[in-house]
Amino acid sequence: MEQWEHMMVVAMVGPNAQFVTFPSTEAAHEAGQPSASSLMALLNELGGQGWQLVSAAPADDMRSGRYWLKRQVVQEVDYQPGGGWVDSV
Repeated sequence: MEQWEHMMVVAMVGPNAQFVTFPSTEAAHEAGQPSASSLMALLNELGGQGWQLVSAAPADDMRSGRYWLKRQVVQEVDYQPGGGWVDSV
């Protein structure tokens, strides 16, 4: 069964304007001040890491809001010599 991990991106404006991600990511720290272009750049960067945008709740100014993302968890195959799929073919 597929397993997914989830992320929330919050773009905050005001005296402490910043991007915050849960869980924390380096990309959010490097994104700079929230703006429409920096938000798209951040979401594009996260998309390159396999994250998919699931839902968006932007504010009217398009500089702030909440964005929910998901990506599939890559599971390692537990290979055991003599018991792998090749032996069953």
